[in-house]
Amino acid sequence: SSRPNTDASVSRFYPAQLQKNIADDSLTVILKNQISPYLILDIKKRILGFNQAFKKLVQFTKEDLDNLTYLDFIVNRYHSVINDFIENHLMVRGRTPVFGCEYISKAGKTIFVEQRLFLIGDNSGNFKQIYVSIRDITVKKRSETKIDKLRKEIRKEKQKLEETLNIDRKMSNIFDLNHLFDFIVDKSAKVLSAQRCSLMIYDEKNKELLIKGAKGLSAEAIKKTRVGIGSQICGMVAKKKRALLVQDIEQDKRFRQTNKKRYQSRSFMIAPIIAHNKILGVVNVSEKVVPKNQPEAFNEFDLKIFSSIINQAGVMIENANYSRQLEYLTTIDSLGDIFNHRFFMKYLNDEIRRIKRYKAPLSLIMIDIDDFMEYNELYGKLEGDQVIKSISKLLKSHVRETDVVCRYSGDEFVIILPETDITKAKLVALKLLSVLKNARGKRDIKVSIGVAGYGNGMKSSDMILKVYQALLNAKNQYRNKVYCLN
Repeated sequence: SSRPNTDASVSRFYPAQLQKNIADDSLTVILKNQISPYLILDIKKRILGFNQAFKKLVQFTKEDLDNLTYLDFIVNRYHSVINDFIENHLMVRGRTPVFGCEYISKAGKTIFVEQRLFLIGDNSGNFKQIYVSIRDITVKKRSETKIDKLRKEIRKEKQKLEETLNIDRKMSNIFDLNHLFDFIVDKSAKVLSAQRCSLMIYDEKNKELLIKGAKGLSAEAIKKTRVGIGSQICGMVAKKKRALLVQDIEQDKRFRQTNKKRYQSRSFMIAPIIAHNKILGVVNVSEKVVPKNQPEAFNEFDLKIFSSIINQAGVMIENANYSRQLEYLTTIDSLGDIFNHRFFMKYLNDEIRRIKRYKAPLSLIMIDIDDFMEYNELYGKLEGDQVIKSISKLLKSHVRETDVVCRYSGDEFVIILPETDITKAKLVALKLLSVLKNARGKRDIKVSIGVAGYGNGMKSSDMILKVYQALLNAKNQYRNKVYCLN
């Protein structure tokens, strides 16, 4: 056997203070001056002895320890580790390496220790006791944990700052309001680890905040929510024009009278969207979740990041508003040299009035450039403008003179086809799908197309909604395809 069983083994394996007194098989003299915690065990890991330092460490009484084994106060996941050390090190070499472990005190407190086990025997080579040398490293371990946590927080905050700078850059390339609203919501939620986010725009006519972009909210909530300036918490933020951080609404003295049922989580933030000291709306974020899917309160650093994003959003929304207002001033879209949204609405209303009188068919085609936001982010707005120009030119040159090509929004086009039923309109759409593959760009340009026909009693808004639904079906189900709604 490779087990130690001679005096030479004793001399080689055991600490000097144990070697001196092994012969009389007594540990009293050996251990009476020990100030570090220790245990004496028998081979079956039952407790034979200990000192006051050990009792103080684990807070068990002598009576408690008389009824416990070594493994009873050790965290379960270490049991197999200890058994392995005993079998493959202690019983083979007479000692184990130093290894970490966790004890549980009588009060249930976790104690981090480093320990080493030695076999104890007499001059006859009989090994019947185990000496456990213990070092309490709880303070060190917790300090290391705190330092590690701080390092992770610093890395996380650095990442948030980098993402915020990136958001500002990308936001400056978005001029379509709906796309801008969605972008602000998505990026705010991502950077702040929020499961819920809503962007509310101020309706000056009705003096209300309305949801224009949201994540984590139901369609019904988005549709029904109306908040007056000064009412509810978001209305108060809009009125005071100051960002708000609530870490625990149940403990926050400012909102004791507020209907807390509206907030599923205790912590949330609200920031006002302001441009030239004018309130444009507010953005709300709530339900912060950390990687282990546990809720966590927002902090002051989160508020600074949030405020930075929304301050830039205010500038971009105002720019997008100005851009849209200027575009509506004329009937021609300056970029694509085709009719604009304002002209489209007027012409469609005129056509609907005409076909109600003369009973002629009417169809709409709506075209959306697939992944156009990504294209702008990759190549810049100027390259995106070139794509808009190229598509506008192709559309004008491949439809009839009686058809009306309009730019509906940033990357959406619509074509009015007078005296054209849905079957013929679909053929036109399929032709355009093939033609638009030739659009000039830094990469292949693909589009989705929706087609809808006029139905009895429809208003212009009904027809637009119908063709827009067809377009959504094309994008959601197919991409780079044509979808028709009769």
